[in-house]
Amino acid sequence: MRSWMDWFWERAVAVLKKRLNKRRPRQSLRPKQNPSPTQNPKKQKKRTLNNMPYPHLSSPGRIGGVTLKNRIAMTAASASLSEPDGSMTEAMLAYYEARAKGGVGLIITEMVCVDEQRGVLFPRELNAARDENIPDFRALADRLHPYGTKVFAQLFHPGANADPKLNPLPLVSASAGQGKKRGQAEEASRETIHTIVEYFGQAAHRVQQAGFDGIEIHAAHGYLIHEFLSPNCNH
Repeated sequence: MRSWMDWFWERAVAVLKKRLNKRRPRQSLRPKQNPSPTQNPKKQKKRTLNNMPYPHLSSPGRIGGVTLKNRIAMTAASASLSEPDGSMTEAMLAYYEARAKGGVGLIITEMVCVDEQRGVLFPRELNAARDENIPDFRALADRLHPYGTKVFAQLFHPGANADPKLNPLPLVSASAGQGKKRGQAEEASRETIHTIVEYFGQAAHRVQQAGFDGIEIHAAHGYLIHEFLSPNCNH
């Protein structure tokens, strides 16, 4: 004997099928666009940088004294393709060269370490804290410049968010506190602050020697410079 629930679902399914069978195909509300009589829809012009609807995108731009061939920039993004000591690999060189080959006017590298004692965030990050890595940065500049692409190095210091397992010295920040990787940072002394400033200058000089066109200072994402700028970290 069937229950009332069985009868209900049987009737509901039957009504639903009946309505679906009667439903007409939906017509698009978007009006049809007739092609121009002078334009062949089968032969549409391929979009390039020169015919895109952004008149200044492909025109030269300037950042300080650096002239860019266009106004397209690849912003910094970690690829983690370097060697454990922060030197370049062929995979990293090819990664950036592919972007230059695509026509970008400026490439800003991933974060570059300036302090090996307390400024390492993760393994396999680019390292400009030692002179022996200058040839590797020069190899990158030499791979990008033939395409007319300029290259900047993004210099950074993670501060309290450095990995305590990768740094031999205690971590530092604007004020004492714990970082994202559970490292306990101490308040940076004036001497330590001046030392880190020197590290930034030395790293900038190394990439300049390597033929880089400029640098970008990372001052966001809760890293050292941001920690000094933010009242949440700087007490």
